[in-house]
Amino acid sequence: LDPARHDGRGLGAGGPLPGESLATPEAALRALVRAVARRDFHGFSRLLTESKRGRLEKAIELRRRKLEAALDSPVEAEGDSAVIQYDPELRIWLRREAGEWRVDDLD
Repeated sequence: LDPARHDGRGLGAGGPLPGESLATPEAALRALVRAVARRDFHGFSRLLTESKRGRLEKAIELRRRKLEAALDSPVEAEGDSAVIQYDPELRIWLRREAGEWRVDDLD
């Protein structure tokens, strides 16, 4: 095993290890735990069924386009909080932490 992808506990960089079989539910669960533990979105998405992965990719792309279209939207800021309406029914809430604006929540 590649040491960069394996930590000695059977947990690699995320998702299935190269050559790893997902022939059993247990193997898929181990790969899922590894992907989530490593916050590996790519590894996680490879574990989804094709139909679920397709729906997720479409939802992410739709959200990206809406966010991109809202780059020039007005920002309602008050103190360390701000809200941006980026769709008639969707908003982003931001909060300033240590001098930097961070996403606190989004629809």
